[in-house]
Amino acid sequence: TPRHRVILSLMLIALSMAILVTMYWIFSSPRVIWVYLAYLCGGTAIGSFESNLLSTITPLGPDTKVWAIIGMPVGFTMISVVGYAAM
Repeated sequence: TPRHRVILSLMLIALSMAILVTMYWIFSSPRVIWVYLAYLCGGTAIGSFESNLLSTITPLGPDTKVWAIIGMPVGFTMISVVGYAAM
């Protein structure tokens, strides 16, 4: 179901971040394969998240979908642009 795919995509994005933290910061591994694996997990998660989330919230009505469609890019921009500027 779309709900399970949303949960799976959230787990995959967490796994991609965990791979980077574990392999590079904790174990100080010099291998680049971990980056490829993290990008594979993260790309799969991001690619399947939005469409499945919208499919999951469809029963909640069109207004909910509108706010979700507006909220996803706004949230991404706030995290990437504003977060980068704050660094």
